[in-house]
Amino acid sequence: MAYFGGTYESAKSDERVEFQKMLKFARQKKAVTHIIVYSYDRFSRTGANGAYISDQLKKQGIATLSATQEVDVDTAAGSFQQNLYYMFSQFDNELRRDKTITGMKEKLRKGYWFGHVPLGYINLNPGRGKEQNIVSNEDGKLIGLAFKWKAREGLTYSEISKKLKKMGLIIRDKRLSDIFRNPFYCGLITHKLISGEVIVGKHEGVVSKELFLKVNKLLTTNQNGYSRDEENLPLKQFVKSADCGTPYTGYIVRKKNLYYYKNNRIGSKENRNAKVMHNKFVDLLKIMSLQIKSISLQLLMECCSLLSQYSKIKLNNPKSKKKS
Repeated sequence: MAYFGGTYESAKSDERVEFQKMLKFARQKKAVTHIIVYSYDRFSRTGANGAYISDQLKKQGIATLSATQEVDVDTAAGSFQQNLYYMFSQFDNELRRDKTITGMKEKLRKGYWFGHVPLGYINLNPGRGKEQNIVSNEDGKLIGLAFKWKAREGLTYSEISKKLKKMGLIIRDKRLSDIFRNPFYCGLITHKLISGEVIVGKHEGVVSKELFLKVNKLLTTNQNGYSRDEENLPLKQFVKSADCGTPYTGYIVRKKNLYYYKNNRIGSKENRNAKVMHNKFVDLLKIMSLQIKSISLQLLMECCSLLSQYSKIKLNNPKSKKKS
């Protein structure tokens, strides 16, 4: 006999640690004939998957019983009733989730944030269920300066990052890009739960809306919406160093107006002219490209048939469904 649980793991997932330990123990010990839980929603709240696990255990001679729900799992009616408990548990989870999401949406639309506050802010009224009192801190003031440096002086992410580091705030270049695009810093709220909506937040911005828009206009300088760096350095993060496998980043030498790729590894001195890199990449594509005219109709049909068969195998494979 063994006891499992007591770790506050949610039954909405069958991948929880104690649950998996219990299953492993039950399957390895031939003497185990019963698994007893307080109620079936403590065994699993995953609906059909919970029922499937119980059925597999039953085939191995292990019955799943509830101390508070009297069910005879040895009969067809009892097994059906047990499965209903699993289905109702999942349904209850879905109802709770819908209510929670509805509440979160309403909170966002009223201008209140929830969860972790962005860098540069602090919540003076922490605690579950409490209305957050979000104000900017010293880091927020430095982030406000970073916006001004970008808008008025046109500094690069790297230059801004170095200036902030001297003032005691360490922010990587990529993080700066995310910060400059986050409207939270000008007092607005956007969230995936209210996609497409922009709400005036209850918090104060560290920069004005005008300054925020000016910085974002600099980040998207052409009509296609690509930044200048993205337009002139399309191979950033795609091309990697042959020596260490580190992705290349890029920069511009303003005096010459020339772009270069650079190994992003600290201490690396690998620098490559962007124009030369682009020409080599085009030559590589020419070598690797297929001549469509030379592909026969029969070969195309064979490829389509193999792809169709592979898709059916993936769909009918329970493991592949679980991963998806």
